[in-house]
Amino acid sequence: MISGIYSFNQIVEDIIIETGQTNLRNRLSEIRKLVARAEREISPFTGFLVKKKMLYIVGNGNFDGTNIKKPHDFVFTDKVGCCEDGLCDGAYHETTSHIIICDKKVRTEIRFTYWGLQSDGQGNPVTSYNHADAVVAFCIWKLYSSKIFTGEGSLNVMMQYEQQWENRCGEARGEDMFPDENSMHNIYKVNSWSSLEMANKTSYDRCISCDNCTPIINDNPLTMANNMRVYYWQLNNIYQDQNTVIPTVTPAFLAEQNNEPFASFQTGFLVAHPYIGRLNLAVMETEFVQYKIFDILNNDVTDEFTAHYFQDTKIMLYTSKNVYSHSNINFKITL
Repeated sequence: MISGIYSFNQIVEDIIIETGQTNLRNRLSEIRKLVARAEREISPFTGFLVKKKMLYIVGNGNFDGTNIKKPHDFVFTDKVGCCEDGLCDGAYHETTSHIIICDKKVRTEIRFTYWGLQSDGQGNPVTSYNHADAVVAFCIWKLYSSKIFTGEGSLNVMMQYEQQWENRCGEARGEDMFPDENSMHNIYKVNSWSSLEMANKTSYDRCISCDNCTPIINDNPLTMANNMRVYYWQLNNIYQDQNTVIPTVTPAFLAEQNNEPFASFQTGFLVAHPYIGRLNLAVMETEFVQYKIFDILNNDVTDEFTAHYFQDTKIMLYTSKNVYSHSNINFKITL
């Protein structure tokens, strides 16, 4: 699902339009927390949440050897990551603002892994267009529900707001997995193919994976590159593009990314993208080659990527021009 970024200001404006309450300045902190809760309800570990690691050093103002001050974008600790960092369950205690280490070890520094919010650079959370209606509905429901405890609200009205949220939440989850308009158009074209056309357009895929096929002549130079692999990852910052990616792409960096043999991408590989950001595909140990990239319907989507070749390390990098919301998509790479 390709989706744009919906800012925090847009969320607040929508709440004002829907409720008529123009003075929300004193409730902005509450709305920020509600946006995070809404995203977690729509889908845990959505593109809204990013796994981050911070290095805390005694004397920098947020770590005194025992107490870690939570970052402003903190949502919850990463259990696996924290255990690797020396913060296993039982070794620390959480408060609203701090994490207190209880194992009595002497530390001058510690790495801390947590799940944080995607933000606009000013600490305000953002969401995607396909989640916006659901997030706004959740905020309205929760903002109104507090009136029930003060006797100012109506239980029936609150239940209607809750139903609106549940409806919008279901729609958001469905849209996460639904094709965009271009893909839908291509699906319609596929459905209009005759049986003969369908067989002609898909038979080559079956032949590639056929166990009984014994090619006599193969002039595709890619089949000789048995050691070639395709590395793939997604930017977890919505403002990053290829200009910010290029300085970081090294063989050591790629070694830490997900990767598959080139042959997997020749037949088609399902790439998962868990965040809201651009996708990257990189081929190592290759000469300057203009590869072709196709989607699951065999549409040439090469123009939707920006290419860059690293002459010294022989790495071919492709960065998507589109920002993708969390989902997955099948890509095929050929000459």
